[in-house]
Amino acid sequence: MPLSVSIVIPAHNAAATLAGTVASVQAQTHADWEVVIVENGSSDDTRRVAENLAAQDSRIRVTHSEARGVSHARNVGLRLARHDWVLFLDADDWILPAHLSSLTSILAARPLLDAVHCGWRRVSPSGDTLVEQIGPNDEDLFPVFARTCAFAIHACVVRRSAVLEVGGFDVSLRTCEDWDVWQRIARAGARFALHPEILAIYLARPSSASMDGHQMLRDSLKVVGHAFEHDPRVPRPLPAYANGLPADTLPGVRLDNLLWQAGLVLGSGQDATSLFTALPREPFANLDADGAACTLFDAMRLPTACPSCVAWRLHARILPQLQRFLAALENHTGQKGLGRSILAQLERQVLKSANTPRPFTAGHTHAITIEVTRPFPELTLPAPVDRLHCRVELEGRPLGELELPVCDGLVPAEILADAVAAEFAWPILGRFFADTLYPALSVRRESSGWSVHRGSHLLARDIPDETLPVETLHDRVGWSLFLQEALGPCLNPPWRASTRPTPSNAATTRPT
Repeated sequence: MPLSVSIVIPAHNAAATLAGTVASVQAQTHADWEVVIVENGSSDDTRRVAENLAAQDSRIRVTHSEARGVSHARNVGLRLARHDWVLFLDADDWILPAHLSSLTSILAARPLLDAVHCGWRRVSPSGDTLVEQIGPNDEDLFPVFARTCAFAIHACVVRRSAVLEVGGFDVSLRTCEDWDVWQRIARAGARFALHPEILAIYLARPSSASMDGHQMLRDSLKVVGHAFEHDPRVPRPLPAYANGLPADTLPGVRLDNLLWQAGLVLGSGQDATSLFTALPREPFANLDADGAACTLFDAMRLPTACPSCVAWRLHARILPQLQRFLAALENHTGQKGLGRSILAQLERQVLKSANTPRPFTAGHTHAITIEVTRPFPELTLPAPVDRLHCRVELEGRPLGELELPVCDGLVPAEILADAVAAEFAWPILGRFFADTLYPALSVRRESSGWSVHRGSHLLARDIPDETLPVETLHDRVGWSLFLQEALGPCLNPPWRASTRPTPSNAATTRPT
């Protein structure tokens, strides 16, 4: 039997977006739902838009409330909800047509669950994808919610009684209020399930409260703090979580949250060093530079809804503030070289995602494309460039990427050539053989798979179907062909070619 869902939509000054949000609900393949719009003190036409929607669809109800914040509005809607299952949907976000049917199907099949969540996508006002995320696949999510908010609020259908039991949304929080609710119901033993498909769309708006990094840090530190102590708002916590998680991991969790908020502040073009005043000086394990760079890369693009493909422009614009923040981070952690490592990883991400023609420079890294069939360039690069990122191509087809240091502003052509040969000699040889030798090989079907022959010489056998066509067999037959070409067929008789060990990894077995 299909489950009924109450969808609570707080709406404050949402006249421009509310109809689109409701339309995404009306487009659901699951039709057993109601919408409760809580219009809370709008100064625009939100009330009129909401009442018109309700007049056109009997499944939509409208109530009015004071402008006391989104948590208060959600609590009003939660109390008015008629169904056992609830979805909280903001008035400028939307859900894809299979959202309710997918999540309620899981709930119906697993009656002991208290919530099901799906993946979500952040998009810019122009529709560009900024970030896509799939949450964790665990029933017990309290250890996750102790560190971070695992999913967007409208990516989850939750048992109404579970939210009511822990007191609903905390009206003292301006941001992170959804994270706080999920953390409390998880501490109380709520069981979660994941549907690993992106079905919720989150609109990134520069004016939203979630873009205020300073406020987000204050609120996130409160939420994190609750997870490491007794929380009186949870009347019946799981015994294992009654007093929260061990305090020795708290410093690292605080720092992780500071990094996300710093990305928001930096992306807004502001100085993020003042954020450290909110953190106590405390010992913690070493911070992972790769993870920190990923966090900053995702967060810094949100305030301006910057797609990853043009993040290099944003990076260039905020580089001075970014360097000051990383210097302060290194000073705060006492982790020597941390700032430089994070900056290098961040620039790699910026370059990898850029769709602009090369050459161009991102901070300390200069990006070029090398076509191996053309003469290699002599490069003279200005300060502060100290790394060269090369996208290597052969006749316009990508071979891979490599990174080289820049010494005294110079990268000689012979250094480039040696580096490309060391990294890509084997695939380059494969491309050459694909144009010259591979078309002359014969492939035969045998009982144990395919075999490959060069004239009367057996090069390889027992090849599974998915490995064909011949052009993809370089790792199986390339070494034998290379020896035949280099030494002559008389030095490579059939028995040796057929029994010679074949390379299993091009990176470690390419000829030199």
